[in-house]
Amino acid sequence: MTQRLLSFSRRSDQGSKPLDLVRALRDLEPLLRQLANDSVVLEYEIDPRLWPVVADPKALEIAMVNLVTNAREAMPSGGVVTVRASNITNVSREVEGLTGAFVAIAISDTGSGMKPTLTSKAFDPLFSTKGPGAAGLGLTQVLTFAERSGGTAKLVSVEDVGTAVTLYLPRSQKEVEEEPPDTASAALPKRILIVDDTPSSLISARLSLEEEDIEILTAGSGPEALRILAQDRNIDLLLSDIMMPGMSGIELARETARLSEDIIILLMTGFSDQLEQGVKIEFPVLMKPFSQAELRAALKRAVKGKSGQA
Repeated sequence: MTQRLLSFSRRSDQGSKPLDLVRALRDLEPLLRQLANDSVVLEYEIDPRLWPVVADPKALEIAMVNLVTNAREAMPSGGVVTVRASNITNVSREVEGLTGAFVAIAISDTGSGMKPTLTSKAFDPLFSTKGPGAAGLGLTQVLTFAERSGGTAKLVSVEDVGTAVTLYLPRSQKEVEEEPPDTASAALPKRILIVDDTPSSLISARLSLEEEDIEILTAGSGPEALRILAQDRNIDLLLSDIMMPGMSGIELARETARLSEDIIILLMTGFSDQLEQGVKIEFPVLMKPFSQAELRAALKRAVKGKSGQA
């Protein structure tokens, strides 16, 4: 967990660029709606005149996923999660230490709220109200992303009323660059096995791919993935995290390639000792966090690369 947190801290300002926040938040809406279960209503209130900000879109996505997931889990019996974004001409009226024009993105819930003694600890690394086994890194990642983007995050919570977390991101004076069109012609695989020991990452990747009419299988470890692969010979692609306890994604990929020459392999990671040390890995690697479009493009490149080897 420490490695993942340090990795996120290092990467949270990589890929930062002028971002059309209206488009970015609208693109995230389908994923966030899927994260909310049937008993949770997600309300989206985005000002269409939002200013652009300079931020890493990957880091924004994982921050929003963390916040909506936290809000959902605070309402086991159902409730309302509201995503609201608006411009703030003078942020110093709301946040001490910041000045100028900012955009505020607030995620609020109607859940159980937090005791006053706990709200001051909410952004602390490894702190969690979810009990034993919870990582306690979600809000820390959110604050790290906001601060590396030149802003901050604030939490307000009232017990038995709900919680609101607000991201403050500075307005960008730079123009937003248009995204190049996806020109990859390779078809997406039909059946994918996703392997990740982090449940939230597993869910995010799975939900992103379900929209593509892809059949998804999941595993939480390398040995579990190998058992599935041994029983199911019709899996087209293995998408595995690298950093996993016991058997790493690299070890899993090499064993999978040894067992089957036909399966396409794509690895994903936010941190890897071997990558950091410059070790060459024979499989394509997608860096976390990634957007749905980036995942789709990486899958197409992996399929195309495999076809080129055939």
